[in-house]
This record gives sequence, structure tokens and C-alpha cells, in this order.
Amino acid sequence: MDRAKRNKRNYLQAKAAFNTRELDRCANFYAPDHRLMSQQHASPSIRNFFEQTIATWPDIQIDVEHAVAEDDWVMGKSIARATHSGTALGIPATHKLVRTSFWDLHRFNDDGLIIESWNLMDGPSLMRQITPDTGARTIAAYETYAPTYTSLVNATPSEFDAAALRRFATVDMEVLEIGSGPGYDADFVEGLGARVQRTDATRAFLNIQEARGKRCRLLNVITDDLGGPYDGVLALCVLIHVGKDQIDGVLRKIAKAIRPGGAFLVSMRDGDGETLGEYHTVYWRRDDFAARVIAAGFQLEWDAFNRDRSNEDWSVFLARKPS
Repeated sequence: MDRAKRNKRNYLQAKAAFNTRELDRCANFYAPDHRLMSQQHASPSIRNFFEQTIATWPDIQIDVEHAVAEDDWVMGKSIARATHSGTALGIPATHKLVRTSFWDLHRFNDDGLIIESWNLMDGPSLMRQITPDTGARTIAAYETYAPTYTSLVNATPSEFDAAALRRFATVDMEVLEIGSGPGYDADFVEGLGARVQRTDATRAFLNIQEARGKRCRLLNVITDDLGGPYDGVLALCVLIHVGKDQIDGVLRKIAKAIRPGGAFLVSMRDGDGETLGEYHTVYWRRDDFAARVIAAGFQLEWDAFNRDRSNEDWSVFLARKPS
């Protein structure tokens, strides 16, 4: 048997032994001086590495889908399935069953033992599966941050935002504002002669507006009925917290709440991907988000790009529901 075939056989047998928890047998496929190259710090022994992995994922099973061998190297692509039973990626156990892709590259010595390994997990996929509800976490973060947020934002819209709001609002227009925050945009729109129903998913913002003499009701755009119909919906700096797997449903819900001929003004962070910290923030490229707005039943009337005073890039869209 040539070296490549032998190494691939040993690689597959090591995986099989790990899946049946024959850890000593599995470790025997690794050289005594084996190094885990993908560790940023001093790597543990391979047996300790197995034990640490099983402590977090007790029922983990790794199913090899592809394995390619050449000379002293074997590369594998697998699917890992396990229950999240310990802290991983900084997130305490959720006891969720997860499934994610896993790649590993190994160099073998002359005896057919693994001497160096590189492991790569699909971290973003894993993070999405074990992260607690991002909407609830974002709302909880704003409950604490609302007073600071209110002190940092200008009570008067920027020149760019004011121009967009003037395009949107008309006299006697009945507007639903989603994510009112401290309510400064609503103040401006009411100054243009519109009537605004202020809403926010964060009670702290409701309290801030109440202290200003404004009425704002609790509303979560993802889970709650929006009521209506309204002449327009205003959603600035808020749908950035709606996941990409939820945005189509939210946009359809907004379209349903607007009268034929009504307007929809929305802003979205311009870019790619999402952040999964305290404030779940989603980024969209202009054309991709415009396509989602149109697919929800709107006609795109105007849009513009803006870089705000914090040097963050935004796309702003004015859309209309066909009459």
C-alpha cells in the first residue's frame, strides 16, 4: 500500500475511533510529538484535546464526507453534529443540537502517524445556531443603553435625514414609526404636519418619551401585529437589527400595514454580513436590500447613500405601495 492510501486509511480509522469514544485507539494514530497547528496558544496533548472537545459536545459525531490524500498529507471535509453542552465561543450551554461543516488538514510521518494538524470549523454557522435570540439580546442591551443613546444623538435630524423626511411626510399623513428611540425623528415629522404613532420595542425609550410628554407604545416589528392601515411607515436605523432570515417577513408585514399609495421610508447599514455582539446588526448592499423591498410589494421611488458623522455608511430608501 502506498503512503497516501495508508495515511488516508489511518485518518478515517482515527475518526471512526473518535466517534465510538475509543480515545486511546484514536490517539494511537497520532505521533508522540504531534502538534495542533491551529491553536493560537500551546496546544494540549491530542488526548486532552479530545477530552476538552467531548466536555463541550458530549455526543459529537464527525461524519467524513470527503478525504483527499497526497504524499504525507490528508485533507478532510466533514459534518459535525453535537449538542451544545458547555461554553463554546464564549456562549454558555444552550443544549441545542447543532450541525456544522468541519475541515481538517494533517501531515503524516514516515510511520503513518499524524504529526501536525490544522482544524477549521464553520464558526459563523455555529455561532448562529448557539447564539440566544438576537432580537431579545439587542432589546435587552438597549434597555440599559437608552439614556446614553439619547444623550448622544442630535435632537434635530441631520441635513441629509431632514431632506429624506421631507420627501416622505405630507400634511395630515398618518404615520407608524417603528423604532422611535427618543422620538426626535417623530418630532420633526409632526412639525411637517403629519400625525405619528410612535413605537419602540424597548421600554426604556417609552419612558424617555413619556418624560418628554410624548406617547409611545411598545411594539416589536418581528413578533407583533402592526395594525393599520397607515399612510406611511417610518423605520430609520431600526431594521438593521432584523436578521436576514426574518427581513422578508418583516417587509411584507410593513407592506400589509400601508394603504395603497402609501409611503415607506427605511434606512439600512451598507455593507456585508452581520455582527453578533450585544447589538445584532445586519448589513446589506444597496441593490440586495432594494430587491427585498421590491419583492415585498413596493415600488422604489428614491434612494440615496449617506456617510454619517460616525463615519458609518447607510442606504436610505423611499418606497411606495402601488395604488
